[in-house]
Amino acid sequence: MVEVGDKVVHLRYGAGTVTGRQVLKRQGKRRPHFCIKLADETGTLLIPEDAIENAELRQAMQDTILIETVMGDTPDVLHDNHRTRQGFIEKKLNSGKPAQITQVLRDLSWRERTGKLTGTDRRLRKNALERLVGEIALGTSRTSEDIQTCIDGIVDDAMQRHLTDYHPC
Repeated sequence: MVEVGDKVVHLRYGAGTVTGRQVLKRQGKRRPHFCIKLADETGTLLIPEDAIENAELRQAMQDTILIETVMGDTPDVLHDNHRTRQGFIEKKLNSGKPAQITQVLRDLSWRERTGKLTGTDRRLRKNALERLVGEIALGTSRTSEDIQTCIDGIVDDAMQRHLTDYHPC
């Protein structure tokens, strides 16, 4: 259950804060809703209270522990065909799951250091980073710039460790 003031992430609409409750009347029936102000300032999401369990909501991350863990795992080698690769990446981004979003950041960062990124790859990498930064910024008092600097450091450290172990054929 969510409460007013909770920092949450909707899998499709992104991060936000539960700001209150509102009763809406539709077809003669009154139904209470949670109001979630989206962090990217695109509006307010209204979710019926009786549908909150199925609303694709989760608590926002408040630290970088998951990011550090995923970055430490061996990067996946992404497909060379850009359409196949980008479709795979977009599916992970659209999952809204922080572990999968972090995998996108890790794998594209690895590809950037060991090969080439297309313009679309760079946009997808930036999107993954922005999602992680935005979510953690929502859940903490740290600035987005501070969080991005921290995540950039985690990525750089992880890529250096992976490069040390990298032995191309």
